[in-house]
Amino acid sequence: MTLYDHQQKFLDDPDNSHAILTWEAGTGKTFTARLWFEQKDRNRNPVVFGPKQIEGDIKEAMPDAFFSTPQRIYREELPKNPSAIFVDEADMFASPLFVAKSRSKCSEALYNYIMDNPQADVLLASATPVRSHPWNMHTLLVYARKVNADTWKRYRDRYFSLQHMPYLPRPAWLPIKTWRKDMQALINKYTHIALMSDLVGVLPPETHKIIKLKPPKYEVNEEWEPATQNAADHRLEQDKKDKEITKISKGYRKVVVVVHFREQIDTLYKKLSKERETFVLDGRTKDVHAVIKDAEASPECYIIIQASVGAGFDLHTFACMIFASRSYSVRDYVQMKARIRRVSSLKPVIYYYLHRGRVDNAIYKNNEAGLDFVPSHFAAKK
Repeated sequence: MTLYDHQQKFLDDPDNSHAILTWEAGTGKTFTARLWFEQKDRNRNPVVFGPKQIEGDIKEAMPDAFFSTPQRIYREELPKNPSAIFVDEADMFASPLFVAKSRSKCSEALYNYIMDNPQADVLLASATPVRSHPWNMHTLLVYARKVNADTWKRYRDRYFSLQHMPYLPRPAWLPIKTWRKDMQALINKYTHIALMSDLVGVLPPETHKIIKLKPPKYEVNEEWEPATQNAADHRLEQDKKDKEITKISKGYRKVVVVVHFREQIDTLYKKLSKERETFVLDGRTKDVHAVIKDAEASPECYIIIQASVGAGFDLHTFACMIFASRSYSVRDYVQMKARIRRVSSLKPVIYYYLHRGRVDNAIYKNNEAGLDFVPSHFAAKK
């Protein structure tokens, strides 16, 4: 297989033993990692961490590698003396390491494993290295041994300020307003960057269409907190979207339907599966690899995907994606869009957004601006 310039450049870099790939989704990070393992005897005892969606692909491509997920890493015995460690979708392991209340079990387990095995080369890959917090990048830099763990206070002073907020009993270190913009300089300095547009020149068209549906009649409960009210309103907006999905899908043989709520997934499956073959990929799916493989082989189908699990797999044969409802996370949105936009199979793609009310609209507006949607900050209109 012929490599793209960005892949060959990284593999030829003599200083690639400890690296972070922040290549755009769909530009070949996982394939490059497999070739990276083949260098410098890294294949002797390789270890891979990543979401369960990629487990089947990893075992197929790297059968000798030990694989673990964020859900299993702190519950299972990991190989001793690994020759190299690859962390795919590394942002999933990037909770703050030195803020005790925010540190996750999987991030702590990965940190301890890397620190306990200084002989192992480390490669991290993520198209979205910063999920929603400045600490995410510091965690990745520590994993990749780009900075020492004891730099956390200097990092805090750079991206946070001690602030007095009326809703807090005491001052707290909160992100400064410009942290997202300032973070780019850090990404440029320490990571390998590749954008799809830089690799292929002119990209096939990418179309986005918003479909506005009649809003529901909201029921405002005076006793609910804003977050509870917004969650209820958002659920209410998801009813009766199957008819619009069916209407849109008449022009496409294969369609991805993105859904946030689990109950909505079940409802849509019952209705859409009456029209054509329908697959489901969500947190309950046991064999993600098999579901993807079957959906790719199907000549005409739907695949309903939970909005929070859209990372680590390819849907080469799909060109239409309908967002019935969306996750509140920008990271989830960026990752999901990339499933049908791969550098190895570029084609015109189209994205539809079904908006049936104020919460659907607000999530779209926030995500497009690069911001997560925080329900408690979005007051319901009475």
